[in-house]
Amino acid sequence: MSYQVIWFRDAAKRLKLLEPNLAFESLIDIVNTHLPRLAGTLVSQGSDLNNPEAWWQGLGMDAMLRLERKCGKVERVAVCLASNWPQGQEALKIVQSRSLKAVRLDMAIDRHWVIVAPSSRPYPDYIWVDFFYAVIDRQPGYRGCSLLEVPSG
Repeated sequence: MSYQVIWFRDAAKRLKLLEPNLAFESLIDIVNTHLPRLAGTLVSQGSDLNNPEAWWQGLGMDAMLRLERKCGKVERVAVCLASNWPQGQEALKIVQSRSLKAVRLDMAIDRHWVIVAPSSRPYPDYIWVDFFYAVIDRQPGYRGCSLLEVPSG
């Protein structure tokens, strides 16, 4: 797990936006239904299949947020962090797949954001708050996925 993911989760937790992860058994069932080859891919990358983090990273889901739109509707947002734009574009191609769309439907995830966060230091909480609420009311991208960049503080 990268320092960016740790910092991001800490900020989301402090802001009370971090959604708890799905039970590991449920996660495995959903993945095996829609992405039966993911286990083989994870093993070939040296991942431990008993580690839930490996599965979440394989799905491009570094964190799950619960955000409220202006209209009052609460949405679950999967977040994949990227440290640069090319990495973000590559991640976006993966999360836009039909299989991952099906996984998100089974997990009741409304959106999947690939967030380019190029800073080598944690962002202040106010940056994240401004960012989340600036983009949650935008129209979701293709298959509910968007590539976004955190503005520098």
